[in-house]
Amino acid sequence: MLGTASLRIGNFNKHLLDSSKRKLKLKRTMVAGLMLTSMVDMFSLLVIFLLQSFSNNPQVVTLNKGLILPIALSGSMTSDAPVLSLTSEEVTLDSKVVGSTNKVLSAPQDLLKQLQDLRTTWSKNHINEKFAGEIHLQADKNLPAPLVSELIGILTSQGYASVQLTVVSGGG
Repeated sequence: MLGTASLRIGNFNKHLLDSSKRKLKLKRTMVAGLMLTSMVDMFSLLVIFLLQSFSNNPQVVTLNKGLILPIALSGSMTSDAPVLSLTSEEVTLDSKVVGSTNKVLSAPQDLLKQLQDLRTTWSKNHINEKFAGEIHLQADKNLPAPLVSELIGILTSQGYASVQLTVVSGGG
């Protein structure tokens, strides 16, 4: 049995409006219930961790443009040391251009200063350790041996006695 109050037109309109408000409220609740913030944060941290892990890997060797390394039958693992690159055009130390090859070999003052700065920085960071004098040399395979030998002489005069030539493993 229906009551007279529920059959009035005003009450029916109110019922429809209340019903549509409940549906909107339900839809808003469902959208707000899906929170992606914590998942995005987790993936961001994961990406940062992976980038940091691979950027500190000493096995990754970056080469300068136009540098072709010699091929060796055997090789050893690399250690964390400064990298000196030598091409026919320029000399770079830790990806910073020192100067043209001819200028550096004829007047090595800039290279000597940068090597001394690296050694001073290393000594400040490793207070109770003896300086090992390690440096990686990336020399283009087409350079004449006397030129590379001259650069190695400059390195050993500055206390870098452990010069390790960077090569490509394989070949034969």
